[in-house]
Amino acid sequence: MTVHDAFLSDMVFLPGDVVKTSAATLVALAVLKGFPQLKRLNRPDTQLPASQHAQVHADAPR
Repeated sequence: MTVHDAFLSDMVFLPGDVVKTSAATLVALAVLKGFPQLKRLNRPDTQLPASQHAQVHADAPR
């Protein structure tokens, strides 16, 4: 099988890959919209001190 043939046979999966990537992006955005504190807490340049970190989690809705 040549590289050209392998590339063409892989093109069959491209539409599914685009759909999966789009769905994963939508899920990630929905999670960040639902839990905005995740965006702030996971950035190394904006890490909260331990006391504030505990307070954020204590205030989070359950």
